[in-house]
Amino acid sequence: MMKAAVLFQVRDIRIVDLDIPKISENDVLIKVRAAGICNTDLVRAMKIGAHKMPIVLGHEISGEVVEVGDAVTNISTGDRVAVNPLIPCMKCEYCYSGLYNLCDNYSFLGSRENGGFAEYIRVPATNVIKLENIEYESMALIEPCVCALHAIKRGEIGIGSTIAIFGVGTIGLFALQWAKYIGSSKVFVIDIYDEKLKIAEKLGADVCINASDVDPVKEILQLTQKGVDSAIESAGTIETIINCIKVVRKGGTVSLMGIPYSSSTLLDWKIYDKILRGELTLKGSWMYDISPFSNEWKVAANAIINSIIKTRPLITHYFKLDLLSEVLNKMFTKQLEPYIKVIIQP
Repeated sequence: MMKAAVLFQVRDIRIVDLDIPKISENDVLIKVRAAGICNTDLVRAMKIGAHKMPIVLGHEISGEVVEVGDAVTNISTGDRVAVNPLIPCMKCEYCYSGLYNLCDNYSFLGSRENGGFAEYIRVPATNVIKLENIEYESMALIEPCVCALHAIKRGEIGIGSTIAIFGVGTIGLFALQWAKYIGSSKVFVIDIYDEKLKIAEKLGADVCINASDVDPVKEILQLTQKGVDSAIESAGTIETIINCIKVVRKGGTVSLMGIPYSSSTLLDWKIYDKILRGELTLKGSWMYDISPFSNEWKVAANAIINSIIKTRPLITHYFKLDLLSEVLNKMFTKQLEPYIKVIIQP
């Protein structure tokens, strides 16, 4: 038996005893060492529920392999691994094209099947990446780091480009680091918490703007005269989506990564007019590329291992598994603010 935090319904998470998962010949069993709380975990637990319930949430996962299936040859017991939670169907037209993040019938650990807020998790062997010389907490953050890398690529960020990042939580701070590493000439970061902006400044942000103090759109337009080349939305609010459109120059690109969980997304005609007359490009950014030709997981893992991308400054809290319900409630009611990445250690 194992301990697991099970979401039975919205705002009903209980620590229960479950059978340790049985693995098939192509699976591995992982003893979970660290699992990050993503905003999607928070929203599912406290607001909208999961795709199916009861379920164990948690998709930012690392741990130690304790059992391998009979057909697994590339992973051994004792290996330290990070977990890719996306399980494509491998049968739809998008999977045949290598666009696994666009799979029509994908599964996903922590939302469509049991995830990492437990002592053990069953994972297909193809979904683990073996890593050495990296701590478990950093390994658990590879997943949001990869999401940020994908958004940077979708936003066409390049050498000498100017970029505005709205929302500097975990993914926003990773996007900042990727932008600087790639060679952006100036990165503006916008948030409402000075504590987060201070971390962004230490990680290389050129201009930090607290949207509670000043109008970030006016500030950026004044400093750039024409607007930025690209904007990344990682806060998941209607206001920040619109502000991204407002701050990009003509011909600029907006990469949409945050999920607003709101139906109030209608655009004012002036915003639509800017998209139209300014020939803006709006791109969605969904998960990451794990095709053999462009595996962003390997890129992100190598960047973290070689300290190109830093994870430690992003981790603000650690908790044991039995406190998960209390922690999620404090996060939802803003009693834990300001936090960036909260790590659960089963």
